Amino acid sequence: MGYKRPWKSFPEQLELLKSRGMVVTDEAAALDYLQRVGYYRLSAYWYPFRKFEVVQDNKTGKLATKPPSRCSPSGVR
Repeated sequence: MGYKRPWKSFPEQLELLKSRGMVVTDEAAALDYLQRVGYYRLSAYWYPFRKFEVVQDNKTGKLATKPPSRCSPSGVR
């Protein structure tokens, strides 16, 4: 089984985060953190800022959370 996600450069990773709703006030600092620490290691720090959408199943009426597609941190410093 191979790895299916394409490799992304640090600027591409930053653009991905911004496209998902992360507010970045200092791009140079954000790139520095991505280079020194890494995307996946940093992801633990923005994990609490994820937003979940509550959805209701039309057939059963049960409530569930929809996986977050965007995050809402106040910014990367």
